[in-house]
Amino acid sequence: LMSQTQLEAFQQLKDAIKSEDMERIKAACVAAKRVPNLKEDANLARQFEAAVGTLRRKACLPAGWNLEKLLGESVKGKMYGLSPVEEQWRIDLFQTHLNLTYRQRISRDRKERLATSFEVCRVVEVQNAETYQKYRKRRKVVARSCRGASPPDAPITEEQWTEWGG
Repeated sequence: LMSQTQLEAFQQLKDAIKSEDMERIKAACVAAKRVPNLKEDANLARQFEAAVGTLRRKACLPAGWNLEKLLGESVKGKMYGLSPVEEQWRIDLFQTHLNLTYRQRISRDRKERLATSFEVCRVVEVQNAETYQKYRKRRKVVARSCRGASPPDAPITEEQWTEWGG
């Protein structure tokens, strides 16, 4: 049996999902996170997960982002977080990129020797929903302007792009 606060959170989540309004869904999720024992009731937990899933789809956020964590504690807060990259293959991609793009540039004011290489020690993924949504809008504009270009400006398929970045 749900407590009164759990029941209110359940109803608020249900109504927010039905409204399909992103701000309302976000507010319901943040409010539900404040409910003690949110995950103890299976129905409430499912409703919360459904709301988070709806918010992810409406905001077109990458599947790998921990949206529950990004929601924070404030309705007015931005959906923002930092996540350390742990997979070695992803760190290696950054190292390869750094190796391929590094150029020594000598300037008149530099007296010391220049570094011959750099080593990637740590990679942190920035998860910022607002910036990501702006990026997706801009990406669509660029993609439309590239249609029909020859040779193709993007050497990867749409499926690969989605797999890599959402």
